[in-house]
Amino acid sequence: MVLTEQVLLKELTNEWRNFRINKYCKVVIMRNDIKIFKALSDPTRLRILHLLLKRKLCVCELVFILKMEQSRISHQLRVLREAGLVEDKRDGKWINYQIPKKTKEIFKKILDQISKENFFDSAEFEEDRKNLEICLKENFRMKK
Repeated sequence: MVLTEQVLLKELTNEWRNFRINKYCKVVIMRNDIKIFKALSDPTRLRILHLLLKRKLCVCELVFILKMEQSRISHQLRVLREAGLVEDKRDGKWINYQIPKKTKEIFKKILDQISKENFFDSAEFEEDRKNLEICLKENFRMKK
């Protein structure tokens, strides 16, 4: 009988440990979800993501395109990176920001839904697209 109680106690302990681990994992997942929603809640970050869907860009290019200060762009990129929506890759002296491949596919679907609401037809997004074309045409990065 003692053996059965020990086995039962061990099983209950394992169940409790698994419950605590599962609960912890759910909390961690929820925190990650909150980071993602927080990152998507800012119009500037949406503008950056919209540009990064088109191609990878460095901070100086984003500064030129969005007409914002470098510190503001860097802060927005940090929030996006912490949420897992953006990754950075070093290319020589440049650090390029891009949307990870697995995130890009999901994010395109979300943005397609938003774009049906004419969200990306705003003047800001149109200006961003024009500035991106100018940036690429003038090879802005090489001038820095």
